[in-house]
Amino acid sequence: MTQPIHVLIVDDIRNNITALEASLVRPDLSVFKAESGPAALELLLKHEVALAILDVNMSGMDGFELAELMRGSTRTAHVPIIFLTATAQDASRTFRGYEAGAVDFSTSRSSRPSSIRRSMCSFTWSARSSNSRLCSNCSMRTKC
Repeated sequence: MTQPIHVLIVDDIRNNITALEASLVRPDLSVFKAESGPAALELLLKHEVALAILDVNMSGMDGFELAELMRGSTRTAHVPIIFLTATAQDASRTFRGYEAGAVDFSTSRSSRPSSIRRSMCSFTWSARSSNSRLCSNCSMRTKC
């Protein structure tokens, strides 16, 4: 049996974590959940992750700050980051997200699950490049 692919979801609203986790269900996926930046950092000290999905607007340490700390550590600098936000798209915030290391920046709740599954598919495929199954969770003809 292969090791599961670990994904980190960070959001200070528990219902958002639950909804996102439900949309990403895969038998080979293991989800770590944190409701704050500091809690996410604790998880990252203990676990390797293939992908981090971070809410931008969290109280205390926001997603941008968490991403900058992740990029500053050799242990987590390589982890792809997807930013989520419920606020209207603002070019400066999007730019700040990419500057902080984002590989994707999702603003629309309605398109979020499919967008995240597509991104997750390509990044988790990279984490397990020897796996030849086609991704059943996205429409891309990508192995994951």
